[in-house]
Amino acid sequence: MPSPVAQALIHFVGIVAFTRQPAVLPDYANQARFAAVRTIDAVPVRLVGPVVAILPPVPSSMPKHTAMIAFYSCDYLGSTAWNPIDLARDEMLYVPLNEREHVTFQTGVNNPSLTIPAGLPHIPGTDLKAGYKPPGYAMASAVIEFPGGRSMSACHSRRATRRVDTEIVLDNNGALIIAAGSKRLKLKGSATLYIANVPLGYAEHPYTDSGLDHDFIAYCAMSATENVACQPSPMNPSLAQCAFGTDALKVGWTAGHPPPPPPEPNFLTGFECSNTQFP
Repeated sequence: MPSPVAQALIHFVGIVAFTRQPAVLPDYANQARFAAVRTIDAVPVRLVGPVVAILPPVPSSMPKHTAMIAFYSCDYLGSTAWNPIDLARDEMLYVPLNEREHVTFQTGVNNPSLTIPAGLPHIPGTDLKAGYKPPGYAMASAVIEFPGGRSMSACHSRRATRRVDTEIVLDNNGALIIAAGSKRLKLKGSATLYIANVPLGYAEHPYTDSGLDHDFIAYCAMSATENVACQPSPMNPSLAQCAFGTDALKVGWTAGHPPPPPPEPNFLTGFECSNTQFP
């Protein structure tokens, strides 16, 4: 594959759980033959499965959440069967993820395997419900698959400092194609985009007092463990802040410009609004 010429930054906000899908290895007769094929035929084989981001629906006791991909209009290069909607702020657009989409990224270059960062809180329990497992992920609002990426890190939101978000950097050939079935979304290779699972009103308005103190129940609802103790793992105080200019969604400033003094009360500040991982 060609060498990368651009890097896209993906910032995850809200109710998003990361896990690793089991690897599917070729059915070679033995490891010697497997090694020979890799050497002679130059077959690219990953020995670990892809990282997947699961965007679950939330319990009825919580405000309705919208799973979405949001991006800046200046990075938009076109789409098929996916009509972007104006987010009505910061010249941003979004496409909703509401049809149990299985989303993949086409970069045109090789990216190394990702490691889920240790700093993300953990979903309690010993297993996930079958509806949050491959191949169908039948209970998820959407699933985002990452066979690889330049980097993956957990970080504290620059304004909602108690919330843990996630950032993934993807090398690409100058254009980023996001696919889900017949849907296609094409963005500039240097785009900053957001994959979010939050109440739509909170994404549309920069300063909102969420009052969502019990969001973690959405993650506990994913657990197959009976009578699981529904509380997040302790917050990691050593996490760095998210990269400047990448926390624009739901924090009230346009990327590249200094943030204004934060108002009170602070929106989405709760640790329970963090991304998580399993196990």
